[in-house]
Amino acid sequence: MTALFRFALLGMLLTCFLGIATNSFASQEHNIHDFIFFVDHSGSMSKEIAGSSKIKTAKTILKALNTAIPEQKSKAALYTFAPFACYLEPSEYSKATMGTAIDSINSDIPLFGRTTPMDKGLLGLDSILPRFQGKTEIIMITDGILNKRSNPLPLVRLLYEKYNICLHIISLATTKSGKQVITALDSLKPCSVTARQPQHLYLQGVWRKQYHQCHASKYIF
Repeated sequence: MTALFRFALLGMLLTCFLGIATNSFASQEHNIHDFIFFVDHSGSMSKEIAGSSKIKTAKTILKALNTAIPEQKSKAALYTFAPFACYLEPSEYSKATMGTAIDSINSDIPLFGRTTPMDKGLLGLDSILPRFQGKTEIIMITDGILNKRSNPLPLVRLLYEKYNICLHIISLATTKSGKQVITALDSLKPCSVTARQPQHLYLQGVWRKQYHQCHASKYIF
């Protein structure tokens, strides 16, 4: 894929996720919502997808998004869940600072003994979101695999009731149950956009939807 095509695809995803208001992604005038990158760091993210571990793929996606996001005054943060951890406190967005935070996420995680209490991670966001003002986009990267007793849906509903947010999901799901969880999360609010099968979105160009369709279809394939 050419660099220009990759840039266009990233622009499409950013327009859907971050609410960039512009006639041309290359324009100097953008209106970007505040955002939180929220990354699954559980043991299942050590499993392979498309020739790389899921957590390494997640970091590749984050780096590509960070490269494409225009520099503008907006607040950004980076957190993981399972376990819930802060890699970048809510602060004015900076490519360099965000890039360093992404690099610091440990890619060498054990498969066993590292469960996925997604609901506890979402509960952690409840203490972070008051530090944002206006519309805040939460961009979650996950494979959707949960502990048997973990149910994130009530927590997401609670966050929707309390804050002006929208949850978007970049899916690394490879199991039926994981895909079901992601579909259920996506269905909670019409604003959500889910990118499915993104293991090499930026290298293979699997998006087939145009920007004007992304909110109508709710999915980027």
